[in-house]
This record gives sequence, C-alpha cells and structure tokens, in this order.
Amino acid sequence: MSEQDLILTRREDGIGFLTFNRPNKLNAFNNELMQDAMGTMDEFAADDDVHVVIVSGAGRTFSAGFDLLVCQDPANMGWLTGFDGWSFYVPQCVLVHVNEDAPIWFGRAQDAKAAHLTTDIPAGNIVGF
Repeated sequence: MSEQDLILTRREDGIGFLTFNRPNKLNAFNNELMQDAMGTMDEFAADDDVHVVIVSGAGRTFSAGFDLLVCQDPANMGWLTGFDGWSFYVPQCVLVHVNEDAPIWFGRAQDAKAAHLTTDIPAGNIVGF
C-alpha cells in the first residue's frame, strides 16, 4: 500500500464521492489505483444509501489515463506508432508510458530497421531483437 490513500471517499445525501488522489502523477492509473477504484465502486454499489457516485480527480486534472499501456494487437500497434510491420508468428509489442513522449516498439530486428526508416518514432524507442 502506498503512503497516501489513492482514493478519497465520502458519502453525503445519497451521493458517493470518489476522488482519485494521485495528483503528482496527474491521477494516471496504475494497478493499485485501478484496484482501489474498483473496490470503492463495489462498496458504493452495496450501499443502499448511495444512489449516485460522482468521480473526480485531485489536483489540476481528472486523470491522465494509464501509467503504462502494453499493446500486442498488430492493428492497434500500427495505429499507435504508424508502423505496420505486422507479425503474427513472432512476438512484438508497443509500450505507451506516461513518462515517454513517444511509444516504445519491440519487434524483430529486420522490422526494427524498417521502423527506423518509415516512422517518426525516436531511435531509442525502437527495440529490435
């Protein structure tokens, strides 16, 4: 568990209030925040006195999304990177991380060469194996 509560809650006049409390990370979702949010929503759902839930984010933004997205579907990898080096028989993936300006592509070395030539993904974010 983190040093601070990732979810802040209160109940008032039939309303449940859920606040994402990770403002230093723009309330980006990680596994712990996701689990805590789902658990809190389950608690609200089981409470007969709560009829509606208002979800908000602490700090300057509601949520930046996820800390890390791992994509292995070739069509979505192409959409995320602009590179359509599809391979259904060799592992490849794209990572989208909250602290990176561009996605990170992992794939076959021969496809990595093509990714360098046909995309604007930074060279350090193309990883061939």
